[in-house]
Amino acid sequence: MYDFWLVIKSHSFFIGFALHGVQRDFCQSDGSWLHGEIPKCERKSCPAVLLESGEWHPTKFPNETTLQEHHSSDNVTKFFIGTILQATCDEGYTPSNPNTTIECLPTMQWSSSNFLKCEVTKCPALSVENGFVDGDVDAYKSSIRVYCDRGYRLRSEGDIDYQILFCQPNGMWNDSVPVCDIVNCPEPLEVENASYKSNDSLEGEFTFNSTVSYSCNTGFSQVSGDRLMQCSETGVWLLNELPICKPVLCRHPGKVKHGQVYGRTSEVFILI
Repeated sequence: MYDFWLVIKSHSFFIGFALHGVQRDFCQSDGSWLHGEIPKCERKSCPAVLLESGEWHPTKFPNETTLQEHHSSDNVTKFFIGTILQATCDEGYTPSNPNTTIECLPTMQWSSSNFLKCEVTKCPALSVENGFVDGDVDAYKSSIRVYCDRGYRLRSEGDIDYQILFCQPNGMWNDSVPVCDIVNCPEPLEVENASYKSNDSLEGEFTFNSTVSYSCNTGFSQVSGDRLMQCSETGVWLLNELPICKPVLCRHPGKVKHGQVYGRTSEVFILI
C-alpha cells in the first residue's frame, strides 16, 4: 500500500512547456518512488525546417538568457515556442512570396504550413530587331547568344558574328540589348564614259540587297561587262566585271555617185 502519492504538473500550456515522464508517482513503504525517475518539464519546440538554396535565421527568441545554450551563434538546434525565423535566399535566388518570416506556435507547428521557397532568379526575355537569340534558358548563371539576321551586323567595336549575354543575380542581363544594323556597301566605282543610278535605295545610301545600274553616256555603247550589280550581305558589290563603254561608230556611208566622201571620225562631208 502506498503511503503518499505525488502529482507533477507542467507549466501552463501557453508558456510553452511540456511534461516528459510520468505525471503521477507514489511513495512506497520502503521509502522509494514507484517509478524511480523524476519527470522533466521541457520547453516545447517546433521541428527543424530546411530551405533549399537559402537559410533560416532566428530573429526573435522567447527568452534569450534562458535559451542561450540552445541558440548559440547560427547553429540553432531547437526552435522553441515564440521563435521567429527570417528566410534569406542565396545569391541568384528570390523568395517565392513577400512574407519571409515564420513563427513557432504553442501547437508546436510553424505559423505557415506552406513554407516559402527560394526560386532561381530569371532575366527578362529578349527581343532583338533584325536579329535572333540562340538559347531558351533565362535563369541565373545561364547565357545566350545574340545573332543578327542575314544582311545585318552587330553594332560593336570589332567585327564579331554574335554577342554573349549572361543572366546576373539581380535578374538583369550583363549588357544592353544588342543592335543589328543593316550592311552598307561603299560608293560604286566610277566607270569611264558611263554613269550609274540607284534602283531602290535612298540617294547616297547603298544597303544590303540594293542594286545600281550602269548606263553609257550619249554617244557611247556598252561592249562588255555587267550593267547591274547588287550589294551583298558582306558589304561587297556583286559584279563579275565593270561595264566598258566605247564610242558609237557609224559605218562608211558608201560610194557617192559623181562625188567623194571625206571627213573626220565625228563628221563626214559629201562633195557632189
